[in-house]
Amino acid sequence: GKGEFRVELLRQFVLLIVCFGAGALYGWSALAAPLQAAFGVTTAQVGLVFSVALLSFTAAVLLVPTMARRISQTSTLSIAALLAGVFITAAAFAPSFWLFAALFGVGFGATSGSLYSTALGIAAASTAPRLTTPMTVSAFGLGGFVFGPLWKALVAAQWGLSALLPLSIVMIIGGGLVMIVGVPTRAVDHTALNRKPTDPSKGHGAPMSSGLLVLIWLIFAASAFAGLMVLGLAAKIMDASRATVVLTSTVLAGVALANTSGRLSAAWLGSGRYSTVRGLLISCSLTALGLLTAALHVSPLLLGAGLVLIAGGYGLTASAIPLLTAQKSTPEDFQRQFGIIFTAWGAAGFIAPWLAGRLFDLSGSFLPAFAIAAVTTVLSAGFILWFRRKLS
Repeated sequence: GKGEFRVELLRQFVLLIVCFGAGALYGWSALAAPLQAAFGVTTAQVGLVFSVALLSFTAAVLLVPTMARRISQTSTLSIAALLAGVFITAAAFAPSFWLFAALFGVGFGATSGSLYSTALGIAAASTAPRLTTPMTVSAFGLGGFVFGPLWKALVAAQWGLSALLPLSIVMIIGGGLVMIVGVPTRAVDHTALNRKPTDPSKGHGAPMSSGLLVLIWLIFAASAFAGLMVLGLAAKIMDASRATVVLTSTVLAGVALANTSGRLSAAWLGSGRYSTVRGLLISCSLTALGLLTAALHVSPLLLGAGLVLIAGGYGLTASAIPLLTAQKSTPEDFQRQFGIIFTAWGAAGFIAPWLAGRLFDLSGSFLPAFAIAAVTTVLSAGFILWFRRKLS
């Protein structure tokens, strides 16, 4: 009835709220300046916090499927959201850099990953995964779109690391709401969990071979490198070009919006055999164009435009990879196999921000980092074409 429908709609909304809060991780670069001001750390150390956060995020994505047999999805979401609020609040008042790195990098990184993995598992098991999966990852990206510029504005208003506190409120409220209303159930097709499609190119496929799993892993690692570098250090890259606070804030909003739009655009890739592969190739093209624009920029405005293009390409990859995994695996295997593939994101996320920051500390320029990202983008295109040949 109408009452049941409204409850399910409310549950879906609450699920998107906790995804939104977890996605604030993508607004991290706005905290670079207050972190350096508070503790006098290097650019490499700033990048290291984001790298540790992504590593913790990945570990959580791997562990959550194994915990699902013991802890319900409602409990996982509510506990993770409430703990995220606690970690963020403590990080805002951390007396040392390494304690901040532990609270934000390990604590919030792990809880954010738990929220993302659980929400994505719910979306992938729905009757319309091609719509609900991009919606879920888009809500995650929207968190960066809102909190990145918000943190930048609050830092400019002399909030320092206390700019984190609005996120604490969102996470605590979200965790409480999940505990009260539960998680979506209406969209889940429970009978589908026992069906084996005869055509692997349509919907959920047969069990994935180890060769395909490794190839998707390589695609994700190479394709995500440039985007994660930008998401981790966009504000620092703009600050290094002597951009104004207004332009930097605008670019941060543009980066987050492009990331979110790229994720949502995967919903329109279609259901053909090669549709997701085409989306990944488009992602590589956007990233390559963005890297070229950023590397050859003659003004901070063009540099910002390049960063936005890179973020758009990354967003499309971030949404296409779960779809590709779902197409090539059974519903009951999806969360476990995606957890393995997601370690590619963790590897790229751990290396890219730290390496880019380290190269900047050594050379005073982000050009070497852009060059390395260009190489990984070319490699990703090669892996995608190899995957396409395996489908033919």
